[in-house]
Amino acid sequence: MKIDGYARISVDLQEDSHENTSIENQKRIIRDFVAKEIRVVGVSFYDFPLSAISDPNTTLEFRYGHGMDVAVLTYAMLDSVGLKPRIILGDSSRLPADGDDATVDGNGFFDVILVAVDDGGETYYVNDGSEYSDLRTTREDGVICADLDGENWYSLDLPEELADSVSTRYDVEIHPDCSAEVEVTREYRGTMVEGVRRLYSEITPEDRRRHVLETVSSYCRGAVLEGGYETYVESYPVVEKFRIRVPHWAVEEGGTMSVRLIGSERTAVGPRYGERAHSFYRENVNRFRDEWNLLLPEEVQSVSLLPRENEFDRADIGTVLKTKCTESRGDDGRLRVSVLRESVLERAMFGVADYMEFMESALNTRGRAADTVVLELSGN
Repeated sequence: MKIDGYARISVDLQEDSHENTSIENQKRIIRDFVAKEIRVVGVSFYDFPLSAISDPNTTLEFRYGHGMDVAVLTYAMLDSVGLKPRIILGDSSRLPADGDDATVDGNGFFDVILVAVDDGGETYYVNDGSEYSDLRTTREDGVICADLDGENWYSLDLPEELADSVSTRYDVEIHPDCSAEVEVTREYRGTMVEGVRRLYSEITPEDRRRHVLETVSSYCRGAVLEGGYETYVESYPVVEKFRIRVPHWAVEEGGTMSVRLIGSERTAVGPRYGERAHSFYRENVNRFRDEWNLLLPEEVQSVSLLPRENEFDRADIGTVLKTKCTESRGDDGRLRVSVLRESVLERAMFGVADYMEFMESALNTRGRAADTVVLELSGN
């Protein structure tokens, strides 16, 4: 019996990995091989007739193909070792408002193809991303897909832990000389981990030093790294952690102290200003969660002004903008201020009135009113 080339390679790849024979590792081995060895080139696969789809051995021989060719090869390799893959077809131009219960017919437009394997309650997307991607994530999160068995549409929604997001925690201590010590802990989730893993896995030592200096100075030109710059790229979520010292970060004048939320401008939402005459579609997805915990000097008596709070929650247009501020005094008598800001911007169609409401709320994330804490000092 003739064994196809892709099947032979699949078996060889499994045999070369004696130390870990788990199903997850088998999928990763095949994903890594395809990602490293097969180039995705040419125009989009949906510009071709079905007859233009290559046999998996042809794609393997020439080491390139369009998206459908690579998906077919990936499917064949997974199937040859008994991993039971399935195909997911999606339409990135379709909106949730078009109706999940609409019938899938022969005239449907498909520009998304995923090869998935279900195992132990998890779904793994084997043809989406590089060898640095987490198999449980996909850039097609939120795309409307076809249920070919039930002949209807559904939204491919990842669990929150696997969806694209960046969360940053700033633990800030303000000293009497107005300097600040800041510990930054940043977590990347979803397809965001791919770029970070690639960066820290492939970067040279010299470029890494330059990258660290640029990252630190991006917060303030006078900022200095205190200790090491830690990265945990093999974990999920991927984590960056470092501590910086910033001289003269707070400003003291006339019995008051002003402290800006460091890094606030990085995730401020920038709307397009002015009135809109037509509806529009937001195709990009952004999810941010920023938390600032400020420990203030003993001479701070009270809080005079906190950042502007926000409460915009419109799931119907895939948008959440929230800012919440709290103050407390610890057992040591020192005042503490916490600010939590969340931004969720999903794919959505905006009407004119919806956009104006969104724009007003987005402006609450920008400027001094959104990122400054004003404090009263004792003896004034």
